[in-house]
Amino acid sequence: MVVISATDLGYIDLAVNFYLSSIKRHKISNFLFICLHPEACRVLRQFSDRVETFYGGIVESADRPSNFFSREFNEKTHAKLKWVITALKMGYNVLLSDVDIHYFKNPLGTLYSHLRKCDIQIQWDRDELEMKYNSGFYFLKASHLTVELLRRAIWLAEHDNFTQSDQYYLNTAIRYSVSKFGLKLCELDKSTFPCGSVYFHEGQREFYDDSPCKDCVIAHNNWIISAASKRYRAREHLFWNVDIPSGYYSAKGRKYLTYDQQRTPSKNKQLRNLKRALCLAEKLNRLVVLPKFFCLEQKVRLCNLLSIVNQTNMDAFELVYGKFYREYSFLNNKLVPNEIRNKNNWKKIKIGSCRNLHSIQSDFNRYPVLQLSFEWDTCKCKFGKDSI
Repeated sequence: MVVISATDLGYIDLAVNFYLSSIKRHKISNFLFICLHPEACRVLRQFSDRVETFYGGIVESADRPSNFFSREFNEKTHAKLKWVITALKMGYNVLLSDVDIHYFKNPLGTLYSHLRKCDIQIQWDRDELEMKYNSGFYFLKASHLTVELLRRAIWLAEHDNFTQSDQYYLNTAIRYSVSKFGLKLCELDKSTFPCGSVYFHEGQREFYDDSPCKDCVIAHNNWIISAASKRYRAREHLFWNVDIPSGYYSAKGRKYLTYDQQRTPSKNKQLRNLKRALCLAEKLNRLVVLPKFFCLEQKVRLCNLLSIVNQTNMDAFELVYGKFYREYSFLNNKLVPNEIRNKNNWKKIKIGSCRNLHSIQSDFNRYPVLQLSFEWDTCKCKFGKDSI
C-alpha cells in the first residue's frame, strides 16, 4: 500500500502542513509526494529524510497556485493520475489524497476493512451526477479494473483538451466502469469522511471549537477558493502545524494585541475597525489576533474572517495585511510558547484616543498580549496607504 499526494510550488506550504499534521502525526510510512516542480521536491526533503519524493516533470504554471476549475488547475490535477497507475501496475493499493485534507485519525484501517468488497472507495462531494465523487480522496485496490478506470479518465481529459476538471472525467470514467465492467464502487460515509461543504458549511464550523467532530476520520478543506483562504481556514481550525516563515507561531519576543469587536451588522464597519486595529498594532510594534466577527446573512452568529473578506479577495488581503495579523485561534495553538498563551501574562487596557500610543507602548511593553478596548470613532489611524 502507498499513499500518494501531488503538489506544485504554489501549494508547497499546504503540502508541508499535510505531511506534518497528517502523515507524520499518524506515523504513515509508505508515502510518496509527486512534485510538479523541482523546487517543491527540495523543500519537502528538508522536513524529513523519510519523505519520499518523485519529480513528476514541470507542468505549466507549476510555480504558482491555481484555482479550482481553471485550465491550469485541470492540467496539474491530471498529471498525478499517471503516477497512480504506475503504482497500481506494480501491485500497490493506492490512497490518493489531496494536500488540503486533515487526518483526525489514520484512515487506512477503515479503508482496508472494506478492501474485499470495494475496487474504489471514494469521498462524496456533491449531488450533481457529473461531479458527485471527489477526485482528491479515494482508495484503489490494485487490479486491471482500477488501472483501466484511470486510463479512461486520462483519455477523456486529453481528448477533451482539459476543458473540465479531473473530478468531472473521473466521475464519467467511474460511471462507465461500473456499468460496463462491474467496477465495485463504495461511497465513503459523509459523516466520517466529510468534504468541505459537509464539514464546514453544513456543520456550521467557523472555529476550531465549533461542534467538534468525534467521529470524523478526515476533513477536506475544499469548497473554498484560493490557497490563501485554504491556509487561513486550516489555521483557524488548528489544522496547521507549519511554523514558517519566520517562526509564525514560535518567534521569540513577538507581542500581540486583541481588541473588542464592536457589535455591528455592517461588513464595512467591521472591516474598517479591523484595519484600525492593524494600524494600532503596527504603531505598538505588535500583531493583531483577530476577534470573532458578526455574521452577515449566515446561519451562525459569529464567523471568521472570511465573512467580511470575500474568499476571492483573500490573496490580495494577505498581500497587504498578512504580516500584521494572526487568526482568532492563534493563542490556542500548541506551537505558540506557553508564556504567550498563559492568560496571567495578558493585560487589559482601555484607551480613549490614539494620541497616547507612545506611553502605552512603554508602560505595557512587558506584556506579551494586550487586550485593547478603545473608542473607534475617536481613534483615527493610517496604515500604509490606507486612510482608515
